[in-house]
Amino acid sequence: METREYSTALAPASPCSEATGLGALVGLGEADQDALIAMATMEEAAGRVHDALETLHVAASLQPLRARPWTALAAVLRRSGAHERAEVIETFVQGLNDASPN
Repeated sequence: METREYSTALAPASPCSEATGLGALVGLGEADQDALIAMATMEEAAGRVHDALETLHVAASLQPLRARPWTALAAVLRRSGAHERAEVIETFVQGLNDASPN
């Protein structure tokens, strides 16, 4: 079985609006992001954890300031035993939630 490393530097490096994410550049929105999250859920259920992680990375890049894909990514990482990486993302998500105007 091949071992793969995943970077913990997943968060955007500079402040930006959701409109500056990859989704805005290629015309994809929340529905597309949600579909990728659902696909990652199916990939993980099928035992394809690496594929699920890659799919969630793409989903998160569509709108980097939306917490949902990051939360899903952290959950898959945690279930796969990558607890430290999951904690980094969970801290990022908490920052997103704290910055949210809700």
